[in-house]
Amino acid sequence: MSYTPYGGIEKVWKSRATEVLAPGPAGTGKTRGILEKVHLYLLKYPKTRGLIVRKTRASMTESVLVTFESKVVQVGCDLNNQSRRTRSSYDYDNGSVLVVGGLDNPDRIMSTEYDIIAVFEATECSEDDWEKLTTRLRNGKGPYHQIVADCNPASPSHWLKRRADRGQMEVFECRHHDNPVLWDRQAKDWTEQGRKYLATLQSLTGHRRARLLDGKWSAAEGLVYPEFNTATHVVAAMPAQAAQHRLWLRAPLRLPVVGHRPGWPDVALPRDLPDQANRGRACRHHQPLQRRRDLRGDHHRP
Repeated sequence: MSYTPYGGIEKVWKSRATEVLAPGPAGTGKTRGILEKVHLYLLKYPKTRGLIVRKTRASMTESVLVTFESKVVQVGCDLNNQSRRTRSSYDYDNGSVLVVGGLDNPDRIMSTEYDIIAVFEATECSEDDWEKLTTRLRNGKGPYHQIVADCNPASPSHWLKRRADRGQMEVFECRHHDNPVLWDRQAKDWTEQGRKYLATLQSLTGHRRARLLDGKWSAAEGLVYPEFNTATHVVAAMPAQAAQHRLWLRAPLRLPVVGHRPGWPDVALPRDLPDQANRGRACRHHQPLQRRRDLRGDHHRP
């Protein structure tokens, strides 16, 4: 199956910048275009190492890897030596290797070096994840090192948008016209599949329509914390016992210390308590703190 990049993806292919971002609406062909570039890089430059990654390894199996195996790989790479669910890498005939990973298991992917890295659905990742990956671009077998990512736009305050606005990344916007599955360049019209898919996106509302159809970095309506990211800020529920935090003080300290003692009632501590060595003192939560202090400064004072 032949492939020709268009629009934003064509610019991604030509770029040799260290950090590259390809944002755009849903269905613009970003993922395939980036996979095609990584595959071509590994074929063209023997003994190079690539990494394709998402926030979790499990999310790769039925998304990125399906595209790679069914649409990208034609020659030069062994697809039969491992199952897709447990695959850790693809071995190329010329000695190149493409590693498959997830940022939920960073030790394996962070312990080696790469020439090219592709991050998919990059809005799921943190800037800390991204910067750690940049430190792995040091294999030195290819003519240039690059980390490239795709994403659908998120909040205007997302770290990816801010990083791009600071000029730390080359950014190439992708559009639906870039995808030959949706847009017939010879007829200069939408394909039948393109019409159906755009109709689906046009039925969306609010920030989902703005992001997935129009490709805009748009905040959700009524959002209080625009930086909120479910991948980063949502954790599994804790047992009720583990969630009960307490404030307690051990004399002769004069400042509140956060701690936990099962069975204690919720408390707030006044600024000064009598100096009783080796005895903890606490008061009920309805008693206000007499004075608010900056612990970062006061705990160093005599």
